[in-house]
Amino acid sequence: MIRCAATIAFALVLMPSVATSVATCGDTRVGPAIHSVSVGFDGTYKVGFWTPLRLTLAAGPDRPLSGHLHVTLQDGEAIPATYVFSIPEIAAGTEQAIWRYVKFGRAGGAVRIRLEPTEGPPWETTIQGTPLAGGVPSDRTLIIELGDGLDLPQAIQLRGNGSRVVHRSVSVAENLPDHLLGYAAVDLLFVVSSCDTLLDGLSEDQRSAIESWVELGGKLVVIASTNDDALDDAPFSAILPGTLERIAIQRQTTGIEQFAAATTRLDRGSSNVIRFEVPMAILRDIDGVVAVAEGFGADQRPAIVRGIVGFGQTIFVAFDLSQDPFVSWTDRRRLLAAILELAQNATDLPAGQLSSGRTASRSLGFRDLGGQLRMALEQFQGVSLVPFSLTASLIAIYILIVGPLEYWLLKRCGKSVWTWATFPITILVFLSVAHLLTSSWKGEQVKTNQATIVDVDLSRSLVRGTTWMHLFSPNTERLSLDSRITSPILAADDTGRVLIWQGIPGVGFGGMDSGMSSTSFSKPYQVEVDTRDAFRAHVWMEQFPVAVRSSRSLIGQWWGSCQLQDSSELRVVAEAQLEGVVVNPCSFELGDAYLMHDRWVYPLGNMRGGERIDLANRSTVDIQTRLTRRRVLNGRNVMTAWDVSDQDVDRILELMMFHEAAKGMNYTGLTHRYHRSIDLTQHLNSGRAILVGRSKQVAAQVVLNGVELQTENQAHWTYYRLQMPVKVER
Repeated sequence: MIRCAATIAFALVLMPSVATSVATCGDTRVGPAIHSVSVGFDGTYKVGFWTPLRLTLAAGPDRPLSGHLHVTLQDGEAIPATYVFSIPEIAAGTEQAIWRYVKFGRAGGAVRIRLEPTEGPPWETTIQGTPLAGGVPSDRTLIIELGDGLDLPQAIQLRGNGSRVVHRSVSVAENLPDHLLGYAAVDLLFVVSSCDTLLDGLSEDQRSAIESWVELGGKLVVIASTNDDALDDAPFSAILPGTLERIAIQRQTTGIEQFAAATTRLDRGSSNVIRFEVPMAILRDIDGVVAVAEGFGADQRPAIVRGIVGFGQTIFVAFDLSQDPFVSWTDRRRLLAAILELAQNATDLPAGQLSSGRTASRSLGFRDLGGQLRMALEQFQGVSLVPFSLTASLIAIYILIVGPLEYWLLKRCGKSVWTWATFPITILVFLSVAHLLTSSWKGEQVKTNQATIVDVDLSRSLVRGTTWMHLFSPNTERLSLDSRITSPILAADDTGRVLIWQGIPGVGFGGMDSGMSSTSFSKPYQVEVDTRDAFRAHVWMEQFPVAVRSSRSLIGQWWGSCQLQDSSELRVVAEAQLEGVVVNPCSFELGDAYLMHDRWVYPLGNMRGGERIDLANRSTVDIQTRLTRRRVLNGRNVMTAWDVSDQDVDRILELMMFHEAAKGMNYTGLTHRYHRSIDLTQHLNSGRAILVGRSKQVAAQVVLNGVELQTENQAHWTYYRLQMPVKVER
């Protein structure tokens, strides 16, 4: 015992010094080594999301370095998980910086890194303390700025929710991840195009990672450069909501001032009011919504445009906010705050502003809509809790039998010595009854509940899938878990596929911010991570632990190219109503289908594969009416109150898909930040229509120890959302 305590004390003294050396100056040992490690964006990362790690690896002087890297940290239930990566071959006597990606389940816990070369001794170190102090809760908003020269922190404070927003500025290209997983925690990415040094230094993988992240649900704000040569190599031009045509001079800025709710005119900040000029980058062939325009009629110029890119958004600001006259304008921060409002979800109130009667979720242990889905998926068919009344009754009967009843019977028969036989027999009988009850109530088969949303952008032939999966095991096991995509719309050999643990946001029981640790499992399981380029990935788990008669929560994500063709012919007429023909391009039926556009819902019923439906004379329903189940009661419009304890998976998924359209927290009393990119509300009023329907086919299948789970042990809810362009009648 004394020896063990001394060992622990020595380790506690040693680890901080090791962490400091790795995070700063490295090590002087000859041979393979890790010279530096950086976490997240300038040390900032969010729990529950993929986080980039930048490691500088050095090969020894005698042989090249190759092998594997093991990074061990805690998952969402504070169980240790080891992320396993291959490392590229590094020439002898050189060093190389590489990006790898992990998922923190707790903030601030120690991270153990082990380098296992193909040849030579392993290298191991531990990071803790200051290098990991930048972890923030999963419900925080993370804004990353590429470049500098903006007053984003002041604009964030002006919006009134600065305590829940984290801002970081990146000024060196090498500090940006090279895979889309590295941006999973980012809510909003600002790009200042005039920062040529940073943008010119981006590698092809870094550019592709940002563009792919936007297409799969990210939000990007591009502050245009208005230099004469800005059109030649404009950053991220492939995902702008139009084509850059020219640089023009704008002398009137009324639209900008009104959008910013400015208190002073922009030309008051100019040194020469007589020749006041604002260079603007002009877009043509705009595919999006013009939020701000300058000029009138045919001379109108788009100043701020919000466009849809796949499942994400790009906001293009046509003037350079990092240059005069904006730098000297006292209301520049108001303009930036208005841009932030345009880019972010305006219906999510800061935590603590829940209305009266909406705080029941606190007692249930969650504040996010994803927590309610998790609670609903915990209900497995054929698996029930043994009632407490039955348990208490059996305990009372057991005590009665082994106590006064046995004593009275044996005393009456004069056979008190028989207690040595009757007592163990009684124990065995009750143990058998307990086992029988547990087996009948809990089941003896591995079961899964899974909810899947498959999104398809027909204009870009892009598909992404998200599966929330809960796995129940009757025994304590360590499982090999992978996923297989069974959706027929995904093109083969062109996919990213990730299966990983899922945590609970918040400080409730088992929450990632609760600080509670698991004592069930101390041996790490393995997370195998293969990121082949900026777009593709494959993640699976080995030796994943599940306790006896309990469940674990997983999330599967996949993406790639789709094989569907858009045959719909939709156009907008008066009052944003749709006309034309909508087609189900899938080969399978979409049950209870409906088409959504702007503020209208078009119920379509069951749509067979390839079926065409003419929208002429079709009834419509207001989106809020459908989402809030609003009805007329005693001459008044009354919405059905949201029940945070409701376990209707279909209803929860419907709100997750269009939470903002139902007025977000104002209706549900819950945030929707952990799975924020699932909400496509802002796509509905940006020139897109979305066809929604449920499929009877499973889109993603769990592979358990190399074998797909049997259908009878699987319950699933699978929804498809097909996003299609809409023509506007002029």
